[in-house]
Amino acid sequence: ILYTYTDANGNSPLVEDNYYVYRYYTPKIEEIDLSSLEYLGNEAFINCFELTKVTLGESLKEISDRAFEGCKKLTLINLENVEVIGAQAFAEAALVTIDLSDAIYVDSYAFVNNFNLILVTLNTEGTDIGEGAFAYCEGLGKVVNLDVAENIDAYAFAYTAINKADLSGAVQIGDFAFMKESITDFELTLGESIVYIGDNPFAMCRLAPFWAEV
Repeated sequence: ILYTYTDANGNSPLVEDNYYVYRYYTPKIEEIDLSSLEYLGNEAFINCFELTKVTLGESLKEISDRAFEGCKKLTLINLENVEVIGAQAFAEAALVTIDLSDAIYVDSYAFVNNFNLILVTLNTEGTDIGEGAFAYCEGLGKVVNLDVAENIDAYAFAYTAINKADLSGAVQIGDFAFMKESITDFELTLGESIVYIGDNPFAMCRLAPFWAEV
């Protein structure tokens, strides 16, 4: 593996930290096979700007915090066997589709700013969605099995392209969970299990059957 020193913009500035002056080093790799991996620590591949593809095995059940944050070219990774996605684990990646079939929990801002993301598949038995987990995924229009998700935290799907949500299995929906940047027609289904609805979770959403011309 070749290493290069870079910041989030691909530059290599000196960083002063009291007594020391140093540079950050990040792996310069394009593809990596982690099929035998059982544990992946925090920030393991953070800011690997050239990384495009990661292969995981069945033994890895958790992606730690910020593990692939800033991997701006990462488009392919198999997550179907992973049960927990850590905070900011894939923030600012380039994923297009995500299979979270085994996921129990997606932590805060795990996939924030994945602008190319269009499709997410959740666990058929329910996946808890943390704060801002998919916020600013501007192309995200479809989430499979969202109807069995019980806990949807604040800003979970804020500023996405979702305009129809079956939340019949939801127990709680956090503040501004589905808020939009501008007024958007939105079709919503709630169920009898709901016990908590936070502040304005559908901000700027024009909810059916309450649509009205403005």
